[in-house]
Amino acid sequence: MSESPSSPDVAQIERLVHAYTQHVAAGDLESVADLFVHGGVSGDAHPEPAMGRAAVRELYAATLASGGEGPRRLRVVTTDLEIDIDSAASTATCASRFVVYPSDPNVTDTVLFEGRYLDQFALFDGKWAFTRRHVALDVTNHDAVQREGVQLG
Repeated sequence: MSESPSSPDVAQIERLVHAYTQHVAAGDLESVADLFVHGGVSGDAHPEPAMGRAAVRELYAATLASGGEGPRRLRVVTTDLEIDIDSAASTATCASRFVVYPSDPNVTDTVLFEGRYLDQFALFDGKWAFTRRHVALDVTNHDAVQREGVQLG
């Protein structure tokens, strides 16, 4: 059962989806991991999910390793959120699209990845939280990914 777009639940889920993007852009692995205290992350490059905060942090530390100071920062644009809430079950899903660019804001013509996030959520103490994120890659610019040093899995 879908809720209306003005629903406070929809707004809370949208904030979670966009918080992920902000944390990745900031290279803030602790905050990325905090989003998955009740869940896990899988992807085309790593189909077995990393479950729980520690495993998700480890996954992103490897994926965003920069070889320098701190994790690699990537610019992620997430669009086309389609949220479906099952109020009776206190669960929700969200399918969205993403484009990932290198961290350098002067590089605007290079796309690293394009794909879809397939998210699942549940209510915990009245607040929505991720229970699963699957990263489905539709397009990978292998040359640019290698140049940027991003590890896929």
